[in-house]
Amino acid sequence: MKTIAVFAALVAVAMAAPQFAQQQQRVQPDVYLLKETPSNNIGIDGYTFGFEQSDGQKREESAQVEFRGPKPEDAIIRVRGSFSYVAPDGNTYTVSYIADENGFQPQGAHLPVA
Repeated sequence: MKTIAVFAALVAVAMAAPQFAQQQQRVQPDVYLLKETPSNNIGIDGYTFGFEQSDGQKREESAQVEFRGPKPEDAIIRVRGSFSYVAPDGNTYTVSYIADENGFQPQGAHLPVA
């Protein structure tokens, strides 16, 4: 009985040991900025920006403020944009979106449709 308890304890310790070999394989290369669309912060009217990185990530976004009345709280902001990334499976995924008074509305070939 004592032998079984010792054996079970050794198995538990071995299973709990960190897996250094797996952690060392996850080293990622440095990521560099390849392209940057000049940011344009146009004051109270909106903004635009964009970039592309060496790891395949891309992002573009623009926004416009729409004034619906004399009070600042009556204004809404409409944001349009997209982002892309390379997933661990090697596929590039792209999401286009709109964010406005109706909330965040993403679209992408890999996203489910309601």
